[in-house]
Amino acid sequence: MPGRGLHGEEGTLEVELAAGGADAHDVALEALLCLGQALWDELDEAEYASWLEALGREIQAGITGEIDETALEEKRALASSRVTARSRRRLERYARASFAGTFAEYVHALWHDVTVRTGPEHLPPDWLRRRLELVSGWFPPRPGYRLFPANR
Repeated sequence: MPGRGLHGEEGTLEVELAAGGADAHDVALEALLCLGQALWDELDEAEYASWLEALGREIQAGITGEIDETALEEKRALASSRVTARSRRRLERYARASFAGTFAEYVHALWHDVTVRTGPEHLPPDWLRRRLELVSGWFPPRPGYRLFPANR
């Protein structure tokens, strides 16, 4: 991704995945999730604020679902009490998990057509689209790739 750097030891990022017996598709998605977690640490202040603002709009709208199981657990933990709802640490954990899951799904959607899951535990399609559009503004697809079909 042009203009972005992932900073690990000596400017590298190392990811280890247990792939024994796992489907190659699932391993690839796990790698994308790891990349999303690493990219979270690289967001600039404006991107970070935009992400928190987007999550705030979702919470205000009463959206209870999430992009994946980890983000759903973090969202539920954040909303579990008045004290945790005001916890900056809990908000950060939720924001990171939701960003990583959304980034992974964004790249996955560029890779091939995906099926959007529906139900109370899942992010509603319109809200998912908003997130994907936000991420695509920061990490635009390469020329010739489309995130969404030309006609909706």
